[in-house]
Amino acid sequence: MSLDAFPGALRVEDYVKRTYDACLQHGLVSEKTLAMVGVCRDELTDALTEPIRAAWGPPFRMSGMAGMLFLGQAGLRAAQFHAPGADGRQRYVVYAMPHIGIDDDGRVGYVHRPGQDVTTTACGALMAFRSELESGRVNSEVDPYDLEMSLMRQRLLRSISYGTVPSIVGLTTIARDVILDDLGRTAARMHSWSGADIGVFSGIHIHTSDGDYVQPGHSSVRVAGSGDNPVDI
Repeated sequence: MSLDAFPGALRVEDYVKRTYDACLQHGLVSEKTLAMVGVCRDELTDALTEPIRAAWGPPFRMSGMAGMLFLGQAGLRAAQFHAPGADGRQRYVVYAMPHIGIDDDGRVGYVHRPGQDVTTTACGALMAFRSELESGRVNSEVDPYDLEMSLMRQRLLRSISYGTVPSIVGLTTIARDVILDDLGRTAARMHSWSGADIGVFSGIHIHTSDGDYVQPGHSSVRVAGSGDNPVDI
């Protein structure tokens, strides 16, 4: 197992601690802050969600297939009624990222799940989408009975050059950037978020037989009225 494809990756527990400590410096403390988590529906992502819960308390779940943020303005608006605000100020910390596996043979995009005899794909949705790109047959229509996969295809296709088939690491990185972009664009449309203190942490969640890691991506804390403050994780 090698993390060479993910330079700077940290063990999940270290990553959550570092992000929590960074937020403390800007006044985001667990008892006054709502954690929000946007990760894939895969049960393996509990390896990240549970340390976040331990640090921040029960999180507001934004989860969608491949970690895509399909909750929209209505979903983000709902969070404002969940966030502590007794002191007249609302605070959020958002963790939003896709995930990927590395099996014991070093194959990226695969993972050995407990109770199974063979390795399976992770992220399954991104691996399936990549196979469609390789085949040249991608159904870009919205299937109401496969809604999240349909929306994921449509959204990611906008960020992939025609005829290009990214590696699974490349595709996961694209998904990471798309998730962050969608979060920013959605939040920007909401007046209620402009006056809140918000920590935003993106990256790639990595599963290995040696434990779980996060390769940090965008990391920042915005205190209302002061603009974004980049955070070194």
